[in-house]
Amino acid sequence: MKLENIVIGGGLSGLLISASTNSPIIEEQPSIGGILSFSQLDGTNIPFILPLVKSREVLSRYGAKIEKISFDLDIIKERYLLKKVCPLCEDLPIWLNFQGDLYLIKNINDIISNLGKNVQVIKDHAEVVDPYTIKSRRHGMIKIENKIFYTAPATSYSNVINRDELKFRSSIISVFVVRKIQENNRIIIDGGSSTSFSHVIYLNDFPERGISSMFVYAFFDMSSKQIELRNIISDLKRQKILNPDQVLFFRSKVIKEAILIGEPLVKLADVTMEGRLGKWKNFSIEDIARLYSPC
Repeated sequence: MKLENIVIGGGLSGLLISASTNSPIIEEQPSIGGILSFSQLDGTNIPFILPLVKSREVLSRYGAKIEKISFDLDIIKERYLLKKVCPLCEDLPIWLNFQGDLYLIKNINDIISNLGKNVQVIKDHAEVVDPYTIKSRRHGMIKIENKIFYTAPATSYSNVINRDELKFRSSIISVFVVRKIQENNRIIIDGGSSTSFSHVIYLNDFPERGISSMFVYAFFDMSSKQIELRNIISDLKRQKILNPDQVLFFRSKVIKEAILIGEPLVKLADVTMEGRLGKWKNFSIEDIARLYSPC
């Protein structure tokens, strides 16, 4: 197989690059969208990461429906939060900053789906052999005439000079669909060591159905023992944030490279490293849209 360009990775960055360059995508995950991928809970499409942004104009070219949203914000033991979430970080990523005006992209699922429909997605695992060759499991050796846009983790590419110095914090993201338990949207940020989770976002998003969504983020070091979902649920119950009897459906997912630490150094004349994972930057949705969307 021979292609002019190719994008490795089908997250938001890869989808936008593919749309603007008319390049096919190689993605080994069953669904596209990366950390913005979604699943159906009781027939409702719900993303794992709530797409909160700080601008009304994000992804406007792609038909984003954006609504300003208010939260009751409770911050507990804030001075310990950074150490709990990311001890090696100087600051938390911007997407974990919930202060100030916030806007919700209400149709992120449609945006991801529509982008995926308009580009060629090749479901396969790919390894970069050199700047013009990809080795895939299903399609063999793929020759690239022009560019490889690499949006997969920088840690997995052999020509990142300081690959072993790149660190990250993992996260277990849990999404609960619950019976409506309060009127107001609410965010709880907990820096205390007695709780496994650090962020809870309660969104009264389906009032007509009498149900709401609860997004819970817990961060950990992959080299240590992984946080168990049952511990998160137990802590939510103990803190009287969630009654398990109110849960209708839930999903949980581990994001290996949730918070990125370090700086990748790539040899010259190499593949084009792009996106959050390729550039190894804690990009927000706004950052990605600004970099890879025409407007």
